[in-house]
Formats: sequence, structure tokens, C-alpha cells
Amino acid sequence: MEEWIGEDHCISYVGIRADEPSREGYRANSKKTNITAVYPYREDGLGVNEVFDLLEKTVVFHLITVGKHVLVVSSVFTSVE
Repeated sequence: MEEWIGEDHCISYVGIRADEPSREGYRANSKKTNITAVYPYREDGLGVNEVFDLLEKTVVFHLITVGKHVLVVSSVFTSVE
């Protein structure tokens, strides 16, 4: 990821929950200063139950059958307040 981003400024949103204290995520060993890691679930105190509640309210899944295969298509709905 760092090679692809190069020297451009980047904000990386990392989905580590508040109830996962042993997980470090991106930036644990990085020396890159142009990449900022943000942990929104941790910052908002969201654990596994809150994340699943959020997904149930904001993600719509569609199952599409193509021959012998089933495709899962999802749409995410968010609002900015």
C-alpha cells in the first residue's frame, strides 16, 4: 500500500473495533508520515455488537444467481450530519 500511495497524502480508515485492544492495524511499524491512520470504530467506542447494528441499518445485500453461482452485491447507505 505504501509503495502505491508513494508520497501523496492519504487517510487510511481502519476497521478495528474498540473491543479489539490487542490489534494494532496499519502504522504499527510504518515510518511514512504522509499516511494518516484513522480508527473510527475505536474512536467512537464501537464493539462487535454496535458494528453489526450499524451494518444492519446501512448495508443492503442482494443475492443474484448466475448459473451455478450466487453473487452477493452490497450497497452502503450513509448520511452526513
